[in-house]
Amino acid sequence: LILGILIYLVLTSCGLFELDSEVGNTAKITELAKVVDSLIKLIQQEEWDQLDCRKKSYELLHQTQGGVKLFLDTAFVLIQEPKVIHKLTFYVMKKENQLHKCQQQLISVPVLKCLRTKLGTG
Repeated sequence: LILGILIYLVLTSCGLFELDSEVGNTAKITELAKVVDSLIKLIQQEEWDQLDCRKKSYELLHQTQGGVKLFLDTAFVLIQEPKVIHKLTFYVMKKENQLHKCQQQLISVPVLKCLRTKLGTG
């Protein structure tokens, strides 16, 4: 038992054994899931265009590996109305254009490259 404790202390002091990394990853996943859930709920509301909280939420998704894919995959499964899907895709393209500092055109090369990378299709 004492030998096990000593080995544990040596490994943690050298940074070779971390328990906190799993806790941190779980917290990130939980936060990401909350952002996705809130955006999907919000996009189905009529006041969608007037909500300011969406900007930071999408930036978080964009910065997190797998965040945009999780958001779009979840949205396309849960949302049935074509009008809402259109609103969602227009919003994503607009946010990507802003994040990549492209003109407000709907299709730009940097945005398409980013989305293909984030969605795993290129």
